[in-house]
Amino acid sequence: MKNNKKLAYEWFKVADDDLAYAKVGLKEDKFYSLISFHAQQAVEKYLKGFLTYYNNKPPRSHDLGQLILLCQKINPEFNSYKVNADKLTPYAIETRYPVFYPVVTKKYALEAVKLAEELINFIKENLT
Repeated sequence: MKNNKKLAYEWFKVADDDLAYAKVGLKEDKFYSLISFHAQQAVEKYLKGFLTYYNNKPPRSHDLGQLILLCQKINPEFNSYKVNADKLTPYAIETRYPVFYPVVTKKYALEAVKLAEELINFIKENLT
């Protein structure tokens, strides 16, 4: 079995790819729902990587608020990111299925990437 820190960095690598893909989408000036989905995925994977890094098994969940609450047990400062995480959570499901498929505007896609970058930077700064 892999050690937890190595596995955490594997989570982070996949998350970095998600965020990079979202940023490429912004250059195309379209695909806003997919950009938002990948921003959400990047945060989800960073949160799961953070939990793994600190020897916690992440739940099978797309709910970033729930993941924030678990991370908050390790570092209470995560609390300040709960609202932003809750803004990103719907992009995990609603952007992938026609029944929910929203019309995500460029404004919301830009916000999703910005929120993802902020939270990811916070996580990177809080790895010891």
